Amino acid sequence: MRRSAYILPIVLIGVDQALKWYSQHLLPSQGVFLVPGLLGFEPFQNPGIAFGIPVPGLVLTLGSLALALGFGALGVRRGNLGALLVAAGGLSNAIDRVFFGVTFDYIRIGPWSLVNLADGMIVAGLLLFLLRPTSEPAAPSA
Repeated sequence: MRRSAYILPIVLIGVDQALKWYSQHLLPSQGVFLVPGLLGFEPFQNPGIAFGIPVPGLVLTLGSLALALGFGALGVRRGNLGALLVAAGGLSNAIDRVFFGVTFDYIRIGPWSLVNLADGMIVAGLLLFLLRPTSEPAAPSA
């Protein structure tokens, strides 16, 4: 994997953090919708995990950081963009939890789901990781 590929996860963390700031400070509390109530931008402070499932804050924060560090190390060692995206998404959400005690979601998809770019990085990264576990060339067979 080229060294320039390591820049993408870092840039995406910055974009996610900027969008989270925007959603909390400039987006109207009722949101802005492309399809009313189903698709748009809506600020939400999520104290739990997916679908707002409650988990004790310290457990969630430490778990997020541990997973982000683990996937980050795996991504660097194997040269795997998927693992690096998982790490970047986990780190971006962990930043919110460490400083604010919640994760900021801002994309409404359907009537029940509010997500952020970090969540998208985690999902896309896991798919890439599972479909292509390593970017290293295969060893020649003997």
